[in-house]
Amino acid sequence: PLLSAAGLLRAARDGDAAAIEAHVDFPRLRRSIARHIVMEAVRQHPLQGPERQLALGAGTTALAAWLDELLTPRILADMVGGRAVAPQASNAPVDLSPIRTAPLRGLFTLWWHSGFVSPMRYDLTLPRPDNGEALRVGMELRGAAWRVTRLELPDDVRAGLARRLVGLGMPRPATP
Repeated sequence: PLLSAAGLLRAARDGDAAAIEAHVDFPRLRRSIARHIVMEAVRQHPLQGPERQLALGAGTTALAAWLDELLTPRILADMVGGRAVAPQASNAPVDLSPIRTAPLRGLFTLWWHSGFVSPMRYDLTLPRPDNGEALRVGMELRGAAWRVTRLELPDDVRAGLARRLVGLGMPRPATP
């Protein structure tokens, strides 16, 4: 997994979209990000019981569909490659531009910021240039290759994206 993570970071640094696609399971990654953001939105605006489940399910599905257009190999390359992400349109459900990481250089530094979570899962922690909470990149073994399947956004970024999502009128179930 360390070599796969190094390949991902090299592809991100070089802006190689084809190589990024080889390292990333985009449908799972988009769903993971959407679920984290929607969970935060539900936490900010508490719902209970079936309303909570409906909001989580429908919200995650809708946001993942929007992320299909927003989270491209180029945007992901900018996020993990230490470059600024261009802001999305003001009516977009999320703006990924606050996500920026400090570039990791060298295999030892990469190893220092990564490790196994389980035999089939490996996490890479990417620090932010402002020394804020890091971005965690989750990889899973898929067949014979390690692929990125999730991003755990820093709390401040996730909270901001959730507020934007709710502010744009993310559908909420009617309460009795």
